[in-house]
Amino acid sequence: MTSPRHTILIVEDEAHDVELIQLALERAGIEAPVFVASNGEDAIAYLSGTPPYADRDHYPLPSMILTDLKMPQMGGLELLRWLRDHPSFRSLPTVVLTSSSAPSDVALAFELGARGYMVKPVSLAELEKTLRTVASYWKLSLRPDAE
Repeated sequence: MTSPRHTILIVEDEAHDVELIQLALERAGIEAPVFVASNGEDAIAYLSGTPPYADRDHYPLPSMILTDLKMPQMGGLELLRWLRDHPSFRSLPTVVLTSSSAPSDVALAFELGARGYMVKPVSLAELEKTLRTVASYWKLSLRPDAE
C-alpha cells in the first residue's frame, strides 16, 4: 500500500485514538497516506470534495475507510448509510474500528455496508496486528474499482 491510490481515511473524534491508529499503521509498515475526519459530516465533506477538501491532488479519494461508530454530529452508522446511498462510494471498503461490541451495532453496520467490524484492541501491539491484517486483506482483495 504505497501508492497514493491506497489512501486511508480515518474517521475518529478522539485525538488519542487517531494517534494510536496512525502509530499502529506506521509500525505495521503500512505506508499509505492517511487523512483524518473528526466525524461523519467531516468524512462526507472529504469524500464529496467540498472545501476545504476540494483539491484532489492534496486530498485524494481513499481506498479504505476506518471509522469509529460513536462520534458527535454524525456517527459511523450514519456515515455507512450515506456511503450505501451514494453509488460512487458504495463499494469503498469501510471497516468499523470501535469500542462497541454490541450485537445490534455489529448487525446494523454490516447491514449498512461495512466490510469489517473490529473492536478497538486494548494494546498498541494488538491494534498494529489488527490493522496489518485489515490492510493486507484489502491490498490483496479484488474490488469492482480495481484497475
